[in-house]
Amino acid sequence: MEKKKFDGSEGSFIDVEKSKKMVAKYRELNPKQRTKAHFFGCEVIRDMLDDPRCKGIRIYYAADEKGNPQLVLVGADENMDNILYRTPIAKAVGASAGGNLPGTADESYDCPDFCPSEESDL
Repeated sequence: MEKKKFDGSEGSFIDVEKSKKMVAKYRELNPKQRTKAHFFGCEVIRDMLDDPRCKGIRIYYAADEKGNPQLVLVGADENMDNILYRTPIAKAVGASAGGNLPGTADESYDCPDFCPSEESDL
């Protein structure tokens, strides 16, 4: 049996009303959850996607040292494997001794501290 592969087309856009219902359901099921969302800047996401092996981004649910919810992003290749280290293309800052850059991202901005306006909130 041939192993499935990522081609970069996975996922799809969904109706905004469906999005709002899904978010509302999550909040209903998790009423004590303070964190509503996480924001990652486009530079982090672009850097991850700029790796020629990267077919998309996998998002892991995580917790910081205080137990607060976090997300960890990592690029994934066509074989569904995580790209734990990126080959530096233009950036040398942050490169390890082996010349590779970390392939995982965190330190997002969370909502309720950094939230959208009520009009655009899900």
